[in-house]
Amino acid sequence: MKEIASVDVAQGDHPISCDEAIRLLSGKLDSVAALIAEAKERQRRIKALIAELQGRKQSAA
Repeated sequence: MKEIASVDVAQGDHPISCDEAIRLLSGKLDSVAALIAEAKERQRRIKALIAELQGRKQSAA
């Protein structure tokens, strides 16, 4: 994410071509999407565990 924050899209000379920048940023976008999907799955599993534990607690009462 730090690399993305430093991307400058101003006009003028750049150390890499626009095509290369698009390729690199597209790869970063894919990585971010994978991280988000993983985080959502972790969230789903945590919520399921909480619900299971709450169910057990209520059954025991």
